[in-house]
Amino acid sequence: MRDESIDFLKKTKDNLRIHYICFGPNIHQRYMMFFQHSFRHLEQIREVKANPNYPK
Repeated sequence: MRDESIDFLKKTKDNLRIHYICFGPNIHQRYMMFFQHSFRHLEQIREVKANPNYPK
């Protein structure tokens, strides 16, 4: 799903800011939240692994 989303975003010419989901965020905002959420989890993993008590 992630790769398909990235591929779609690279190729689309549509203005995703004008398409809304059930009166909530628009498609552009939804993708931004989705990817930011993933990046935050990756940062959390890096923080845990950087801890000196993390098993090697």
